[in-house]
Amino acid sequence: MVAVAACGGAAVLSSTANSAAAPSGKLMEMLPPGFSSANCVEKQASGPAVERVTCDQNSDTSGPSYALFLLYANSSDLASEFKTGPAAGGYKVSSTCPGGKGSPADWSEGSSQTAGQVECAVSSEGYPTVIWSDTSKLRVGVLEGKGQTIDSLFKWWSEKA
Repeated sequence: MVAVAACGGAAVLSSTANSAAAPSGKLMEMLPPGFSSANCVEKQASGPAVERVTCDQNSDTSGPSYALFLLYANSSDLASEFKTGPAAGGYKVSSTCPGGKGSPADWSEGSSQTAGQVECAVSSEGYPTVIWSDTSKLRVGVLEGKGQTIDSLFKWWSEKA
C-alpha cells in the first residue's frame, strides 16, 4: 500500500542532451509486475537520465497501456527532472490525485518515511497518467492508461508499482 501526502513542486520527463553511456540493464531489473523484456525495450537515454525503458501494455489487463521508466545517477538529477520534465514532455499535471491527494505529493511505502513524489496528469493524447519518483532506486516512472480512468490507474500504481 502506498501513502500519499500533499507537497509543493511539479514534475518529470524531457531531456535534451544525449547520454554517451549504453544501458546497463539495471532499470529492466526493477520494473513493476507485468513489465518485462516481453513488452519493454531499452532505449537510448538523454539528458541526465542514464537509462530509459519504454513499455507497451502491461500483462495485467487492468494495468497501464504504456509506461516509461528513467534511471538517474544521483538524487539531484532525479529531483530536477521530476520537477521540470512532465510539462516539457507534454503532460498537463493535475492539482489532485484520487482520494483528494495533492499532486504533486510525497508518497511512502510501509513507513512514514518519504519514498518519493507522485503526481497525476493527462498525456498529450488525453490519457490519464501517473508520474512518480522513487528516491531509493533513483527511478522515475510514467504510467499511461488508454481506456482507463485516473482512479483505476492510480489504484494500480498504489498496489503494484
